[in-house]
Amino acid sequence: MEWLHEFSVEYLLVPLALYAAYLLSILLYNAYFHPLARFPDPFWWGATPIPYTWYQLTGRLPFVFSKLHDQHVDVDICQIRPKQKLLAKDPYAMSPNHEGVYNILTTFEPVEHAIFGAQLNPVFSARALREQEPIIMSHVDKLI
Repeated sequence: MEWLHEFSVEYLLVPLALYAAYLLSILLYNAYFHPLARFPDPFWWGATPIPYTWYQLTGRLPFVFSKLHDQHVDVDICQIRPKQKLLAKDPYAMSPNHEGVYNILTTFEPVEHAIFGAQLNPVFSARALREQEPIIMSHVDKLI
């Protein structure tokens, strides 16, 4: 127990101060010097993952994302974590996927979507599925 009398508070403060300086340097780097820091964001969202984690745990993250999109209408990308971005438009869904041709998954126009759906409906009718049953069952038998 004699070592306890020799223990000084400075031995505890130096590592704590170094750790605090380390955390501050990470915060400043993420907020100002990170390559992705040029995208608009609330300061704490771009500097630390704490707000993202908090809203995710409380279940309010989708509502906050909606509010972020409303605040940053003029840009398509918002920073939500130091190394993560929130895209307003999915780049894969916003463009046709094969030679400029849209399909039922990539079209956004209700009229075009209805046309694609009408073309696919006969394939999934009860009569068509009954006709396909032997083929499906042969594949099921192979799996079993």
